[in-house]
Amino acid sequence: MPYDPRRHNRQSHRLADCDYSQPGAYFITMNTQDRQPLFGEVVDGEMLLSSAGRIVQEVWRALETRYPRICLDAFVVMPDHVHGIIWIVEEPLNGDVATAPESGGGRAMPDGEGKLARGGARAIHESPQPGERDSPEPTRTKRRRMLIPLAVGYFKMNTAKRINELRSMPGARVWQRDYYERVIRSEKHLYAVRRYIRDNTARWAARQEDA
Repeated sequence: MPYDPRRHNRQSHRLADCDYSQPGAYFITMNTQDRQPLFGEVVDGEMLLSSAGRIVQEVWRALETRYPRICLDAFVVMPDHVHGIIWIVEEPLNGDVATAPESGGGRAMPDGEGKLARGGARAIHESPQPGERDSPEPTRTKRRRMLIPLAVGYFKMNTAKRINELRSMPGARVWQRDYYERVIRSEKHLYAVRRYIRDNTARWAARQEDA
C-alpha cells in the first residue's frame, strides 16, 4: 500500500480512505477497559500470564486459521494491553501457507518512518462519521467488511466472551472501545516496531522499579 500524504497526514482518528484489507503490515494496540490488569503480571522482568491472558494469546494465534489472508508477526500480552503486528498478504496459491517476511528480507516496502513515534497510533472506532447515517452504504459498514477491523472485532468479542465466562461476569466490558493502529511503511520501521514489542516487558519492569 503506497504512502499517500493526502491520506496519512490527516488529523482524523481514523484513516477513513485507507483500505485495511490491502496487503501490508499494521501495528495494533488494544487496551483493557479502565486499564485493568486482567492478563497477568510482570515478575522479575517476565510476563506471567493469567488464565485471561492465556485466552488472549490463544485467540490471537487462531486468527491466522480463521482469516487465511492474515499472517501474524510479533505479539505481546501485557497486564492491561496487547501489542501485535498483523500482515495482510496476497491470497495463498495452491493451498500454500502465506508467511510474513523474515527480518532482513521479504517483501519490499516503500521508504518511510524508521522510528516508532510515541503517541503516533490512531484510534479506530465504529462511531459514524458526518454523513454516514444518511449514506445508502455507510462507510462504517464498509470498514467492518475490511480485514483488520473484522479480525480485531472477532478477537475482542471472543476473548471478552471467554474471559467473562471464566470470571462469571457475563456482559462485562473487557476491552476499551477503541483500538490503535499504525501502518508500517518500511522495513526499518518494521524492525523498530518488532523491537518495541519485544522490549515491552522490560520497559514495564523498569517503570515498576522507578515507582
